[in-house]
Amino acid sequence: MIAYEAAESFLARTGARGLTLRRALDYIAPTALLAGLALADGGYFPLSRAAAILALFWALAAGLLLRPVSFSLSRCIFSVALVGLAVLTLARGGLAAGVDAAMTDVLYLAAFLALTSFFTSPRPVLVVAATAGIVAAAYGLGTRLLPDRIGVTDAVSAYRLAEPLGYWNALGVMAAMAISVCSVGGARSSRTATMFLTAAATPMLATAMYLTFSRGAWITLGLSIATALAMDARRAQLLPWLAVTTVASAIPVSIAAASSGLTSTEVASGDAIRAGHRLGIVLLASALGAGALAPLAAQLGNRIDRHQAVRRAMTVPVILLAAASVVAAVVALGGPSHALTRAYDGFTSSPPKVDGDLNERLLSFSGTYRVDLWRVAANEAAANQPLGGGPGTFEQRWLEQREIPLKVRDAH
Repeated sequence: MIAYEAAESFLARTGARGLTLRRALDYIAPTALLAGLALADGGYFPLSRAAAILALFWALAAGLLLRPVSFSLSRCIFSVALVGLAVLTLARGGLAAGVDAAMTDVLYLAAFLALTSFFTSPRPVLVVAATAGIVAAAYGLGTRLLPDRIGVTDAVSAYRLAEPLGYWNALGVMAAMAISVCSVGGARSSRTATMFLTAAATPMLATAMYLTFSRGAWITLGLSIATALAMDARRAQLLPWLAVTTVASAIPVSIAAASSGLTSTEVASGDAIRAGHRLGIVLLASALGAGALAPLAAQLGNRIDRHQAVRRAMTVPVILLAAASVVAAVVALGGPSHALTRAYDGFTSSPPKVDGDLNERLLSFSGTYRVDLWRVAANEAAANQPLGGGPGTFEQRWLEQREIPLKVRDAH
């Protein structure tokens, strides 16, 4: 409490500048931690998780010293549940696998306690998550734009954009989440700088997401935008913003998709360098254009939102267009029953053999052997009820029962 009072006295003497500094630190500290965890292979390895746990508990201790923190009943219950999960995981997994898996549970506990100590509303958490996603996507995209400087080769990813997390689906979903937050946050912001930065970041995020060739990322983005438009009472206000950022993002994405130097698994080094430099120029122009038009899009969206008649006039066609698109897709696939059959057959089929062009993988609906993984996981769960086989055991069961030479640790 003495430290808290001293800090408050110092901030009071510095006035508004001190208040701004405190708010900046509240955002910078968790953003740096989350971005650092993303840059450290996404926290996949135990050492990076251990470092993050220590940093989070230090941040929590500093928060408790510098400001009063209230412990609500729900917060205590959730914390106890996470502790119980970590203990159960450790007990079920033994020394090696149990400690490795329990570290993840402890990381969740430390993150929950630290974030709820720093923030009392979800908005700052979204800002932190989006900023960390922008950092991770920018670094990953940099390995394609400047392959002669920071290029990374990874035989596992097969030229799909995966750095710094090390897994293309993870990077793609992180970029998709950042796009969603930037879209809503930028359109609703009253600050020109925020509008410019969020709009300018969107083409970069979309391009990075495309180069991961992650189908799950595009599904995530589509569902998040569709949910916002369906549930947000001010949905019409988002439409001008989405129109501007979509067009600005479509330009570099189309350039990337058409460039063999960015989509071919057998590209020569010189072609990759030239393609990356060209895309960088296009991406810079698209980002500046989106940022410049962002205030106009936000202003137009606010005007639409203030006029109920205009809002309804724009909302109804969007809903009808979405419904018509779904109906047209089902009809093109031969009706609901045939569409479901084709979807099931496509998902359970083997992944297509990609002969150099990764665009072919993006357009495939194959589940990439996930049905086989789920079958083994279901067998293990049924044989070890009610708590399952324990952490780290799926890999063993998979090696025993697999029908394809695929090495995995988890059931996806």
